Amino acid sequence: MNKFTEILIMTLLSFLLLSQNIEASKKINKDEFKKITTAIKKFNQKFTTWKTSDYTATVQKSALEKKEVPYEITLDINKDGKLDYFVNGHDGKNLLFIAVISNKKTYVVTLIESKKWEKDEKKEHSLGFGQTEVGLHYHLDKNEKTNSFKKTYPKELDELGETEEDGSIIEYNYKDGKFNISIKTI
Repeated sequence: MNKFTEILIMTLLSFLLLSQNIEASKKINKDEFKKITTAIKKFNQKFTTWKTSDYTATVQKSALEKKEVPYEITLDINKDGKLDYFVNGHDGKNLLFIAVISNKKTYVVTLIESKKWEKDEKKEHSLGFGQTEVGLHYHLDKNEKTNSFKKTYPKELDELGETEEDGSIIEYNYKDGKFNISIKTI
């Protein structure tokens, strides 16, 4: 596949993901949307989500198959009947992973993770056998049965397809108003 075809496919995938996200946002009434955006702006005026195009092609494809966007998942984590939002983004200086959790009549933002933004976050990742991708390479998954979600970083492979760098799974469990985080190597 030549570079032009690859860019065209990624552009189309990004458009499809964006249109799905717009469709999902139509399910939120305007009042709820305003409460959510107000809570985020109160937390950090400069917060912005990643764009689908910031992720590797593999992550974009996975999100498309799940009919989701790669930077956000929804889950009723506090079991109050309203969806809560878990969003990856940045403020230009820090990488931020936030929870926007419903709280009776409003929403509250909880910082799940924060780290200084290293400019190589969207670096090249090896798929092995001479194949590479550029972009953010983690993906989010939710488990509604266990009321948890996880962020998965795949293994980095060398030219021969051997593990060059282990991957990891960061699992987030919500209990008693707090996130418990566990990390395992894959």
